[in-house]
Amino acid sequence: MIGDARRPLLSVIVPAHNDGRPLQSCLDALCASRFPRGQWELIVVDDASDDDTVIVAAQYADTVVRLAGPAHGPGYARNRGFEGARADIVVFVHPWVTARPETLGAIAEAFQTAPELSALTGICDIAGGSSLASRYAELLVAHACHSPRAGGTAVFWSGCGAVRRHVFNTAGGFDEWHGQESWTGDLDLTLRLVRRGYSVQRDGRVRATFTHRWTALEVLTSVLWRRAFAAAWSLPLGATVTGRVGRRAEAGSLVALGAAFVLLALGGHGGGAIVTAAGIASLGAMFLFDLEFLRFAANRGGLRLVATAALAQIVRCTVIGIATLAGWTARALVGPPKPPVTLEALAAAGVSTWPPAPVPPRQRDR
Repeated sequence: MIGDARRPLLSVIVPAHNDGRPLQSCLDALCASRFPRGQWELIVVDDASDDDTVIVAAQYADTVVRLAGPAHGPGYARNRGFEGARADIVVFVHPWVTARPETLGAIAEAFQTAPELSALTGICDIAGGSSLASRYAELLVAHACHSPRAGGTAVFWSGCGAVRRHVFNTAGGFDEWHGQESWTGDLDLTLRLVRRGYSVQRDGRVRATFTHRWTALEVLTSVLWRRAFAAAWSLPLGATVTGRVGRRAEAGSLVALGAAFVLLALGGHGGGAIVTAAGIASLGAMFLFDLEFLRFAANRGGLRLVATAALAQIVRCTVIGIATLAGWTARALVGPPKPPVTLEALAAAGVSTWPPAPVPPRQRDR
Protein backbone atom coordinates (compact mmCIF):
# COMPACT_ATOMS: atom_id res chain seq x y z
CA MET A 1 0.00 0.00 0.00
CA ILE A 2 1.82 3.08 -1.25
CA GLY A 3 0.49 6.63 -1.37
CA ASP A 4 1.09 8.93 -4.34
CA ALA A 5 0.32 12.50 -5.37
CA ARG A 6 -3.23 11.55 -6.28
CA ARG A 7 -3.98 9.35 -3.30
CA PRO A 8 -1.93 9.82 -0.11
CA LEU A 9 -1.33 7.00 2.33
CA LEU A 10 -2.64 8.96 5.34
CA SER A 11 -5.20 11.72 5.76
CA VAL A 12 -4.54 13.69 8.95
CA ILE A 13 -7.58 15.62 10.23
CA VAL A 14 -7.31 18.35 12.87
CA PRO A 15 -10.53 20.07 14.04
CA ALA A 16 -10.13 23.46 15.72
CA HIS A 17 -12.31 26.09 17.34
CA ASN A 18 -10.56 29.27 18.49
CA ASP A 19 -7.35 27.27 18.87
CA GLY A 20 -4.93 29.49 16.93
CA ARG A 21 -2.03 29.37 19.38
CA PRO A 22 -2.03 25.65 20.26
CA LEU A 23 -2.90 24.77 16.66
CA GLN A 24 0.38 26.25 15.44
CA SER A 25 2.36 24.01 17.81
CA CYS A 26 0.26 21.03 16.72
CA LEU A 27 0.84 21.65 13.02
CA ASP A 28 4.52 22.46 13.53
CA ALA A 29 4.94 19.04 15.16
CA LEU A 30 3.05 17.25 12.38
CA CYS A 31 5.09 18.93 9.66
CA ALA A 32 8.27 17.93 11.49
CA SER A 33 7.30 14.29 11.00
CA ARG A 34 9.90 11.94 9.59
CA PHE A 35 7.20 10.39 7.43
CA PRO A 36 7.54 11.77 3.88
CA ARG A 37 5.28 14.78 3.41
CA GLY A 38 4.17 13.57 0.01
CA GLN A 39 2.68 10.44 1.59
CA TRP A 40 0.12 12.23 3.79
CA GLU A 41 -2.32 15.10 3.48
CA LEU A 42 -3.27 17.57 6.20
CA ILE A 43 -6.88 18.72 6.59
CA VAL A 44 -7.76 21.36 9.19
CA VAL A 45 -11.43 21.98 9.97
CA ASP A 46 -12.08 25.47 11.33
CA ASP A 47 -15.26 25.12 13.39
CA ALA A 48 -16.58 28.69 13.31
CA SER A 49 -13.54 30.27 14.95
CA ASP A 50 -13.35 34.01 15.48
CA ASP A 51 -9.61 34.15 16.18
CA ASP A 52 -6.68 33.51 13.81
CA THR A 53 -7.27 29.75 13.55
CA VAL A 54 -7.95 29.81 9.81
CA ILE A 55 -4.86 31.96 9.15
CA VAL A 56 -2.67 29.53 11.08
CA ALA A 57 -4.25 26.55 9.32
CA ALA A 58 -3.69 28.06 5.87
CA GLN A 59 0.06 28.18 6.47
CA TYR A 60 0.29 24.40 6.86
CA ALA A 61 -2.76 22.53 5.58
CA ASP A 62 -3.41 21.05 2.18
CA THR A 63 -7.11 21.66 2.75
CA VAL A 64 -8.86 24.03 5.15
CA VAL A 65 -12.57 23.40 5.74
CA ARG A 66 -14.35 26.44 7.17
CA LEU A 67 -17.65 25.93 8.99
CA ALA A 68 -19.94 28.88 9.64
CA GLY A 69 -21.04 29.58 13.22
CA PRO A 70 -22.22 28.73 15.72
CA ALA A 71 -19.66 26.04 16.52
CA HIS A 72 -20.90 22.54 15.71
CA GLY A 73 -18.69 20.50 18.02
CA PRO A 74 -15.60 18.32 17.46
CA GLY A 75 -17.49 15.25 16.22
CA TYR A 76 -19.26 17.18 13.47
CA ALA A 77 -16.01 18.91 12.49
CA ARG A 78 -14.10 15.62 12.28
CA ASN A 79 -16.79 14.10 10.08
CA ARG A 80 -16.62 17.05 7.68
CA GLY A 81 -12.87 16.62 7.49
CA PHE A 82 -13.34 12.93 6.76
CA GLU A 83 -15.62 13.79 3.82
CA GLY A 84 -12.70 15.60 2.20
CA ALA A 85 -10.09 12.95 3.02
CA ARG A 86 -8.62 10.91 0.17
CA ALA A 87 -6.55 8.26 1.97
CA ASP A 88 -7.66 4.81 3.09
CA ILE A 89 -6.21 5.45 6.55
CA VAL A 90 -7.58 8.45 8.43
CA VAL A 91 -5.69 9.95 11.38
CA PHE A 92 -7.41 12.25 13.88
CA VAL A 93 -5.29 14.67 15.91
CA HIS A 94 -6.43 17.11 18.60
CA PRO A 95 -5.24 20.72 18.17
CA TRP A 96 -3.86 20.71 21.73
CA VAL A 97 -1.63 17.74 20.93
CA THR A 98 1.91 17.61 19.57
CA ALA A 99 2.83 14.35 17.88
CA ARG A 100 6.33 12.93 17.95
CA PRO A 101 8.33 12.90 14.70
CA GLU A 102 7.96 9.12 14.40
CA THR A 103 4.21 9.01 15.09
CA LEU A 104 2.84 9.19 11.53
CA GLY A 105 5.39 6.67 10.30
CA ALA A 106 4.45 4.29 13.11
CA ILE A 107 0.77 4.57 12.15
CA ALA A 108 1.49 3.85 8.49
CA GLU A 109 3.70 0.87 9.37
CA ALA A 110 1.11 -0.57 11.73
CA PHE A 111 -1.62 -0.61 9.08
CA GLN A 112 0.69 -1.80 6.32
CA THR A 113 2.00 -4.77 8.30
CA ALA A 114 -1.39 -5.79 9.77
CA PRO A 115 -4.15 -5.90 7.13
CA GLU A 116 -6.60 -7.06 9.80
CA LEU A 117 -6.02 -3.91 11.91
CA SER A 118 -9.20 -1.82 12.04
CA ALA A 119 -8.23 1.08 14.26
CA LEU A 120 -5.46 2.05 16.62
CA THR A 121 -5.03 4.59 19.36
CA GLY A 122 -1.90 6.30 20.55
CA ILE A 123 -0.35 6.98 23.93
CA CYS A 124 -0.64 10.35 25.66
CA ASP A 125 2.60 11.57 27.23
CA ILE A 126 2.70 13.93 30.20
CA ALA A 127 4.17 17.30 29.35
CA GLY A 128 4.94 18.18 32.96
CA GLY A 129 2.68 21.18 33.49
CA SER A 130 3.71 24.01 35.75
CA SER A 131 0.91 23.39 38.27
CA LEU A 132 -0.12 20.24 40.11
CA ALA A 133 -3.67 20.65 38.78
CA SER A 134 -2.39 20.62 35.20
CA ARG A 135 -0.14 17.63 35.84
CA TYR A 136 -3.07 15.76 37.41
CA ALA A 137 -5.25 16.49 34.37
CA GLU A 138 -2.48 15.27 32.06
CA LEU A 139 -2.19 12.16 34.23
CA LEU A 140 -5.91 11.41 33.85
CA VAL A 141 -5.71 11.71 30.06
CA ALA A 142 -2.57 9.60 29.88
CA HIS A 143 -4.03 6.92 32.14
CA ALA A 144 -7.24 6.79 30.11
CA CYS A 145 -5.15 6.09 26.99
CA HIS A 146 -3.49 3.17 28.77
CA SER A 147 -6.64 1.66 30.29
CA PRO A 148 -8.67 -1.06 28.49
CA ARG A 149 -12.41 -0.36 28.49
CA ALA A 150 -15.45 -0.85 26.29
CA GLY A 151 -15.52 -4.63 26.29
CA GLY A 152 -11.77 -5.14 26.62
CA THR A 153 -10.70 -3.03 23.63
CA ALA A 154 -8.79 0.19 23.97
CA VAL A 155 -10.88 3.36 23.73
CA PHE A 156 -10.26 5.23 20.48
CA TRP A 157 -8.50 8.50 21.31
CA SER A 158 -9.23 11.25 18.82
CA GLY A 159 -6.27 13.13 20.26
CA CYS A 160 -4.04 10.83 18.22
CA GLY A 161 -5.78 7.82 16.67
CA ALA A 162 -6.23 6.25 13.25
CA VAL A 163 -8.88 4.14 11.57
CA ARG A 164 -9.43 2.57 8.16
CA ARG A 165 -11.83 4.50 5.95
CA HIS A 166 -14.32 1.66 5.43
CA VAL A 167 -14.34 0.85 9.16
CA PHE A 168 -15.08 4.47 10.07
CA ASN A 169 -17.86 4.56 7.46
CA THR A 170 -19.35 1.31 8.73
CA ALA A 171 -19.40 2.64 12.29
CA GLY A 172 -21.13 5.82 11.14
CA GLY A 173 -18.39 8.28 12.07
CA PHE A 174 -18.37 10.44 15.17
CA ASP A 175 -21.63 11.35 16.86
CA GLU A 176 -22.52 14.80 15.54
CA TRP A 177 -26.10 14.91 16.82
CA HIS A 178 -25.45 15.51 20.50
CA GLY A 179 -22.59 18.01 20.25
CA GLN A 180 -20.59 15.87 22.62
CA GLU A 181 -17.32 16.42 24.39
CA SER A 182 -14.40 14.80 22.58
CA TRP A 183 -14.01 12.11 25.25
CA THR A 184 -17.69 11.17 25.09
CA GLY A 185 -17.58 11.06 21.30
CA ASP A 186 -14.50 8.83 21.46
CA LEU A 187 -16.29 6.41 23.77
CA ASP A 188 -19.42 6.43 21.62
CA LEU A 189 -17.39 5.64 18.48
CA THR A 190 -15.49 2.87 20.29
CA LEU A 191 -18.68 1.18 21.46
CA ARG A 192 -20.14 1.27 17.93
CA LEU A 193 -16.93 -0.21 16.52
CA VAL A 194 -17.13 -3.03 19.06
CA ARG A 195 -20.79 -3.71 18.24
CA ARG A 196 -19.81 -4.16 14.60
CA GLY A 197 -17.07 -6.65 15.40
CA TYR A 198 -14.09 -4.28 15.22
CA SER A 199 -11.54 -3.53 17.90
CA VAL A 200 -9.16 -0.69 18.72
CA GLN A 201 -5.55 -1.60 19.38
CA ARG A 202 -3.21 0.52 21.43
CA ASP A 203 0.20 1.12 19.85
CA GLY A 204 2.97 2.29 22.14
CA ARG A 205 4.95 3.66 19.20
CA VAL A 206 2.19 6.17 18.42
CA ARG A 207 2.79 8.90 20.98
CA ALA A 208 1.66 12.48 21.43
CA THR A 209 1.79 15.09 24.20
CA PHE A 210 -1.00 17.34 25.43
CA THR A 211 0.26 20.92 25.48
CA HIS A 212 -2.69 22.59 27.23
CA ARG A 213 -2.13 23.85 30.79
CA TRP A 214 -5.19 23.29 32.94
CA THR A 215 -6.16 25.35 35.97
CA ALA A 216 -7.76 23.71 39.00
CA LEU A 217 -11.14 25.17 37.97
CA GLU A 218 -10.80 23.73 34.45
CA VAL A 219 -9.99 20.31 35.88
CA LEU A 220 -13.15 20.37 38.01
CA THR A 221 -15.49 21.78 35.36
CA SER A 222 -14.13 20.54 32.01
CA VAL A 223 -12.07 17.46 32.73
CA LEU A 224 -14.34 15.98 35.40
CA TRP A 225 -17.87 17.45 35.58
CA ARG A 226 -18.61 18.20 31.91
CA ARG A 227 -17.26 14.90 30.61
CA ALA A 228 -19.09 12.78 33.17
CA PHE A 229 -22.33 14.73 32.80
CA ALA A 230 -22.13 14.68 28.98
CA ALA A 231 -21.54 10.92 28.94
CA ALA A 232 -24.44 10.18 31.30
CA TRP A 233 -26.82 12.56 29.51
CA SER A 234 -26.04 11.64 25.90
CA LEU A 235 -25.17 7.92 26.11
CA PRO A 236 -27.50 5.08 27.20
CA LEU A 237 -27.07 3.82 30.75
CA GLY A 238 -25.26 0.64 29.66
CA ALA A 239 -22.79 2.58 27.53
CA THR A 240 -22.09 5.02 30.35
CA VAL A 241 -21.39 2.24 32.80
CA THR A 242 -19.21 0.38 30.30
CA GLY A 243 -17.14 3.43 29.49
CA ARG A 244 -16.98 5.47 32.68
CA VAL A 245 -16.91 2.77 35.32
CA GLY A 246 -16.53 -0.35 33.21
CA ARG A 247 -13.37 -1.45 34.93
CA ARG A 248 -14.02 -3.01 38.31
CA ALA A 249 -11.42 -0.76 39.90
CA GLU A 250 -13.26 2.42 38.91
CA ALA A 251 -16.67 1.05 39.85
CA GLY A 252 -15.31 -0.14 43.19
CA SER A 253 -13.67 3.21 43.83
CA LEU A 254 -16.93 5.10 43.36
CA VAL A 255 -18.91 2.67 45.50
CA ALA A 256 -16.29 2.65 48.26
CA LEU A 257 -16.19 6.46 48.41
CA GLY A 258 -19.98 6.68 48.48
CA ALA A 259 -20.07 4.15 51.31
CA ALA A 260 -17.37 6.11 53.16
CA PHE A 261 -19.38 9.33 52.97
CA VAL A 262 -22.52 7.63 54.26
CA LEU A 263 -20.78 5.75 57.08
CA LEU A 264 -18.73 8.73 58.23
CA ALA A 265 -21.85 10.90 58.23
CA LEU A 266 -23.71 8.31 60.31
CA GLY A 267 -20.73 7.92 62.63
CA GLY A 268 -20.62 11.65 63.22
CA HIS A 269 -24.30 11.70 64.17
CA GLY A 270 -24.32 9.09 66.90
CA GLY A 271 -23.53 6.01 64.87
CA GLY A 272 -20.66 5.07 67.12
CA ALA A 273 -17.01 4.21 66.73
CA ILE A 274 -17.67 1.03 64.75
CA VAL A 275 -19.59 2.89 62.06
CA THR A 276 -16.89 5.56 61.88
CA ALA A 277 -14.19 2.88 61.60
CA ALA A 278 -16.17 1.25 58.80
CA GLY A 279 -16.26 4.61 57.00
CA ILE A 280 -12.50 5.00 57.31
CA ALA A 281 -12.06 1.43 56.06
CA SER A 282 -14.26 2.23 53.04
CA LEU A 283 -12.10 5.25 52.30
CA GLY A 284 -9.04 3.01 52.48
CA ALA A 285 -10.76 0.58 50.11
CA MET A 286 -11.15 3.39 47.60
CA PHE A 287 -7.38 3.85 47.55
CA LEU A 288 -6.91 0.11 47.13
CA PHE A 289 -9.20 0.14 44.10
CA ASP A 290 -7.15 3.09 42.78
CA LEU A 291 -3.83 1.36 43.42
CA GLU A 292 -3.16 0.74 39.72
CA PHE A 293 -3.77 4.43 38.95
CA LEU A 294 -1.51 5.50 41.83
CA ARG A 295 1.26 3.22 40.59
CA PHE A 296 0.85 4.77 37.16
CA ALA A 297 1.20 8.20 38.79
CA ALA A 298 4.35 7.08 40.61
CA ASN A 299 5.93 5.90 37.38
CA ARG A 300 5.07 9.13 35.61
CA GLY A 301 5.66 11.77 38.28
CA GLY A 302 7.17 10.42 41.48
CA LEU A 303 5.91 10.55 45.06
CA ARG A 304 4.76 14.16 44.96
CA LEU A 305 2.40 13.46 42.08
CA VAL A 306 1.19 10.31 43.85
CA ALA A 307 0.26 12.32 46.95
CA THR A 308 -1.55 14.88 44.80
CA ALA A 309 -3.33 12.16 42.83
CA ALA A 310 -4.43 10.33 45.98
CA LEU A 311 -6.08 13.43 47.44
CA ALA A 312 -7.46 14.49 44.07
CA GLN A 313 -9.06 11.08 43.58
CA ILE A 314 -11.45 11.81 46.44
CA VAL A 315 -12.56 15.00 44.71
CA ARG A 316 -12.60 13.28 41.32
CA CYS A 317 -14.84 10.41 42.41
CA THR A 318 -17.17 12.81 44.20
CA VAL A 319 -17.54 15.11 41.17
CA ILE A 320 -17.91 12.22 38.72
CA GLY A 321 -20.50 10.50 40.91
CA ILE A 322 -22.63 13.63 41.26
CA ALA A 323 -22.24 14.58 37.59
CA THR A 324 -23.19 11.07 36.44
CA LEU A 325 -26.32 11.04 38.61
CA ALA A 326 -27.22 14.51 37.31
CA GLY A 327 -26.73 13.36 33.71
CA TRP A 328 -28.86 10.24 34.20
CA THR A 329 -31.57 12.41 35.81
CA ALA A 330 -31.51 14.87 32.89
CA ARG A 331 -31.77 11.99 30.40
CA ALA A 332 -34.74 10.50 32.28
CA LEU A 333 -36.57 13.83 32.55
CA VAL A 334 -35.93 15.51 29.17
CA GLY A 335 -34.24 12.81 27.08
CA PRO A 336 -30.77 12.98 25.49
CA PRO A 337 -29.46 16.34 24.21
CA LYS A 338 -30.52 17.50 20.77
CA PRO A 339 -29.18 20.04 18.29
CA PRO A 340 -30.99 23.37 17.73
CA VAL A 341 -34.56 23.09 16.46
CA THR A 342 -33.66 24.48 13.01
CA LEU A 343 -30.97 21.85 12.45
CA GLU A 344 -33.28 19.10 13.69
CA ALA A 345 -35.96 20.24 11.22
CA LEU A 346 -33.46 20.21 8.34
CA ALA A 347 -32.35 16.71 9.25
CA ALA A 348 -35.94 15.48 9.50
CA ALA A 349 -36.82 17.02 6.14
CA GLY A 350 -33.78 15.53 4.45
CA VAL A 351 -32.72 18.89 3.02
CA SER A 352 -29.46 18.59 1.08
CA THR A 353 -26.99 21.23 2.28
CA TRP A 354 -23.29 21.52 2.84
CA PRO A 355 -22.17 21.50 5.51
CA PRO A 356 -24.97 18.99 6.06
CA ALA A 357 -27.39 18.94 8.94
CA PRO A 358 -26.28 16.65 11.78
CA VAL A 359 -27.36 13.03 11.33
CA PRO A 360 -29.43 11.45 14.15
CA PRO A 361 -27.97 8.27 15.66
CA ARG A 362 -30.79 6.06 14.36
CA GLN A 363 -29.90 7.06 10.77
CA ARG A 364 -26.15 6.91 11.36
CA ASP A 365 -26.33 3.34 12.72
CA ARG A 366 -28.20 1.87 9.75
